[in-house]
Amino acid sequence: MGEGKAGFPGQLYGKIRHKTLNLPRLPIASPFLLNSAMSMRFLHPSPFGQLAVTLSDGYITACRWCRAAEGFAGWQEGGESPLEEYAVLADAVRRQLDEYFCRRRTEFSLPIMLEGTAFRQRVWKELCHIPYGTVLSYGALAARIGNPRAARAVAQACHFNPIAIIVPCHRIIGSDGSLTGYAAGVERKRWLLELEEALPHDILPMTLS
Repeated sequence: MGEGKAGFPGQLYGKIRHKTLNLPRLPIASPFLLNSAMSMRFLHPSPFGQLAVTLSDGYITACRWCRAAEGFAGWQEGGESPLEEYAVLADAVRRQLDEYFCRRRTEFSLPIMLEGTAFRQRVWKELCHIPYGTVLSYGALAARIGNPRAARAVAQACHFNPIAIIVPCHRIIGSDGSLTGYAAGVERKRWLLELEEALPHDILPMTLS
C-alpha cells in the first residue's frame, strides 16, 4: 500500500501504512523511555462515566467509555509496570480531556494510531477535520471522502471508531437531525454535543466545501 501524507488539526501530520494511521509522538522526556513491547490502560473520569484509555508504543490506540462490569488492568503486556514510561503521554491525555470537558479546549494535540480498512481510515481522518461545535450528516461525510452513496458504510465506520471524543464521531448525526449510531449510547452523544453547543439544526450542507 502506498504512503500518503494526511493533515490533521493542531498541525499534526501522519502517514497511512499497512492500514495504520500514525501521528507524531509527543516528546517523551528522559528518563521516560518507551518499551515497544508494553502497553498500558488507565481509567479517567468524565462527567458521563469512566473512560478507558489504551496507550501502546507511544500512541493512543483506544479511548472508550467503560461498561460497569469491566475491571481495570494497569498494564496489559511486558514484565514491568509501564506506568512510569508512559507518564508524560498519560498526563497529556488526562489534561487535554479535562480541558475539553471544562470547555477550555476545542482541539486535541495528541499522537493517535488507528487500525482499520482503507475506507475506515478515510472516514476517521475526515472526522478530525470537523470543527468543534459543528455537526455533519452521515451523507455529507460520505460526500467529503468522495463516496456520496456510502452513508451507511460511513455510519458503520463511525460506530467502530476506537478513539472516542479525540476522533469526534459524536459530531456525525442523521440527515433529519436524529442522534443515531453512537456506540456509547445516544445520551452520551447528546451530552457531548450539548457540551460543544452544537445543535441538530447546525447540520452542515451535504455538499463539498
